[in-house]
This record gives sequence, C-alpha cells and structure tokens, in this order.
Amino acid sequence: MEAIQRLPNLPLVAVIAVCFRETRDGVTLHRRAKQLRIATGDGRYRAEMDLKAKYIKEVLQNSLVEVVHMLSAEPVVFAFGLWVAFTWCVTFHFPSIIPITFQGKRG
Repeated sequence: MEAIQRLPNLPLVAVIAVCFRETRDGVTLHRRAKQLRIATGDGRYRAEMDLKAKYIKEVLQNSLVEVVHMLSAEPVVFAFGLWVAFTWCVTFHFPSIIPITFQGKRG
C-alpha cells in the first residue's frame, strides 16, 4: 500500500534533487569555504560545520540532544509535537476500525 502512495512522488523527488540547490546555511558556508581553500590554497578557511563532530556517533548524539532540548524548552515545538502525535495516532488507528465496523454492519 505504501509503495503505491510513493510512486507519484518519485518524479517530484527527482525534480527536487536535480533542480533545487541546497540552502541550509551550514552546507552553503561549507561549500563556500571549500571553494576559497581551493582558490587561494589557504587552509584557514573553514566553516563551523567543518570544525564540529566528525564521527557519526557524535553527530547523532548532538542532533538528539538538540531535538530534546528544543522539545522541552520551546512551547511551540512541544505543542506542534503533540499535534503531530495525535494526527499519527488517528492515521494509524483508523484503518484498524474499518474491519470492525464492516463486520458489525455486514456480518
């Protein structure tokens, strides 16, 4: 069922991957610093992203800590998280009700 829902999104994902540039500030600064290092030959040009964690374990730990901190410190993020949890709950519990209702009405 999920595969059928994903099929129409494949062309959209391809268009996004090919046509749109990365706009996150860390990635943009990283690329600019890399271009400056190549153009000038000076290794001092570094982005903040280059100086941070290099190992996947550190990156994941930093990411998880930041998410939990935002969830506990920002009321808007907490409220949105509750709303998303509610909608996922409704989405995944709704299909389980269909057989019960169908059996009750149709036998």
